[in-house]
Amino acid sequence: MIRIEVMKLLANQYALIQGSREVVISFCEGFKEGDFILPIDDFGRGSIRDTLVHIANVYEFWIGHFAMQSLRATTETNLIRTTQDIRNLFSAVDEMVELFLQENSHRPDERIVGEIPSLHAQKEYSVLQLMTHVMTHEFHHKGQIMTMGRMLGYTPPDADVIRF
Repeated sequence: MIRIEVMKLLANQYALIQGSREVVISFCEGFKEGDFILPIDDFGRGSIRDTLVHIANVYEFWIGHFAMQSLRATTETNLIRTTQDIRNLFSAVDEMVELFLQENSHRPDERIVGEIPSLHAQKEYSVLQLMTHVMTHEFHHKGQIMTMGRMLGYTPPDADVIRF
């Protein structure tokens, strides 16, 4: 019973993050042409687009590759040019996360063993750890994206989970 409740909590938390992400992407849709992919020196992951792709890549790696053992490569940044491309990318991420949560609905604390190629090693993490990692990682970079938007001259909206 408690295990199922944890998974419902994770699914509900992810839905809140999707709502926040929608605010971020909508904010980006208001940029002048070129600002979405404009590199911002010494901040974030290069551009706002690059940062959003990095967020998606972390989901693709930890949930797709590590946990679900998908052989699909992470999305290449240069393939993403527009906010619609970002929407499509995160739609695929959402489907992957939903499948991951469904497949692991009765084992939030069980360890998943997966490979970390850059370390040439296997590690193990729980479903709870993996979901917490990818969600908090997204929020870390969401803050950077809002700051990057401000640096480009835009007024960022409130994109927190609790918005006023």
